[in-house]
Amino acid sequence: MSMSDHVEDTIKATSALFRGVMDEPPWRNFVQEFREIHEADFCGLMLQKDGADDRPYVVVDDPRGGFGLDALARCRGSHNDLINAECDIAITEGEYIDKNRGEKANKIVFKNLNAAIKIGGNELWNCFFCVARNTKRGGLSSIVLSAIQTIGRDLGPAVKLYLELERSRTQRVVLQSAMDKLGIGAIFLNRQFRIVDINHEALMVINNVESITIRNGAIYIQDLDRRTEFDSQLNNAVAGGPILFNHGLVSIDNDNGEKLDILILPIANKHNGISDMSPAVVIYMQSLSIRQKIPITLISDIFGLSYVEAHLALLISQGYTLETAAEAIGIKISTARSYSKNIYSKLGISRQVDLVRKILRSVALLA
Repeated sequence: MSMSDHVEDTIKATSALFRGVMDEPPWRNFVQEFREIHEADFCGLMLQKDGADDRPYVVVDDPRGGFGLDALARCRGSHNDLINAECDIAITEGEYIDKNRGEKANKIVFKNLNAAIKIGGNELWNCFFCVARNTKRGGLSSIVLSAIQTIGRDLGPAVKLYLELERSRTQRVVLQSAMDKLGIGAIFLNRQFRIVDINHEALMVINNVESITIRNGAIYIQDLDRRTEFDSQLNNAVAGGPILFNHGLVSIDNDNGEKLDILILPIANKHNGISDMSPAVVIYMQSLSIRQKIPITLISDIFGLSYVEAHLALLISQGYTLETAAEAIGIKISTARSYSKNIYSKLGISRQVDLVRKILRSVALLA
């Protein structure tokens, strides 16, 4: 292999390492690519937080089935001496014989990379990378060692990026779930006003409100005046100008008489516009008529109310009058008044607005 091939091979290894962070699961394609490029029989990567009891993250490519996870674990070196730097690397070479197979055991040559990666503070992650080949097919080329050394150099930043993305994914799931439960729809648009992300609640709003829909990957409002106002807000948000028309608010009247409020805000992100998937604008919308049901039992537990009292308090907080709430629950208005007095007494309040505030600011909305 020529020097140019050698360099190209090394570049492929490190670029695949960073691309592999975005795989599902992460590094699946990287591991497979590395094994195929170097004509190996096995390639595997293992990642685990130091001292963690849970199982490590492992991805392997073992098409011949002759190596296995047990061998991966046995070839793995110790990380005890790799704790002093941002990313300490140890690369080893050796042979492995599967003694469990007796005389027919195949001898396998391997090259390993062990790394201890400090993420921040005392958080230490152990990473192990292994590539192996049956000796009947010849040894691994010298290029493999160079490629592994290159991977070792970039492994620390790649693992940090992976962990940052994992945390971001987790936070995103939690936040989107919270917005769904609060009845808040969120739609993220790129600079071309195409949807790059949308949560469940926003989809429910769009499905239930006839005056707004999705066309060709973009938000479309039926009413011409509201659409013009909406488009102006979007253009201004992307351009970074001052918020127009009542702080970015656009109100849309639906055929059933319900008003849908839409708030348009620019996303303050220094990476805006670097790709078509970069969000530039977020749209918040809320339709109370389709808000998910809040558990009455949780309202009861939080505020120390009986089940009926909690039900009545919840309905009043959602805009019901005492009469309509009594009818919805199936009790007399006089009974509802009695329950209402009990509610106010237990909560230490005297006004309906205080009741609404307590209910809508409670954690019950997130259940």
